[in-house]
Amino acid sequence: MHSKKATSENAQANRGFVTSNNAQDALKYFNKWYGEEPLKWLEQFRCIPKRKDELELLTTVDMAIVNLRKRNSIITMLTVKNYIQQSSEWRKKLTREIFSDNNITRAIKQSIELFGEEVTV
Repeated sequence: MHSKKATSENAQANRGFVTSNNAQDALKYFNKWYGEEPLKWLEQFRCIPKRKDELELLTTVDMAIVNLRKRNSIITMLTVKNYIQQSSEWRKKLTREIFSDNNITRAIKQSIELFGEEVTV
């Protein structure tokens, strides 16, 4: 790991642990407060091919699901896709292959497996 110093300009934004040579200290701190189970759960994401894109897909789809559930909407590929389309912040994501209909459907299923709450796919 590389060392990264927080400048005074961004020090406020970098509260807590910053990626550095002290990553083991951060793990020990986390483990002290939350135990090993969350770390074991997170480990499943370490070896995902194209991890950055896959995690962006999963987190975007899952956030859409959470917000659609708040509206008591049915969760389907189309309702999730429409939710993303309506967001000025997320709309451009739909032009990328990772946000294809099949991948959105896959992410909905993955979200159910990870977090529960059965939905209509």
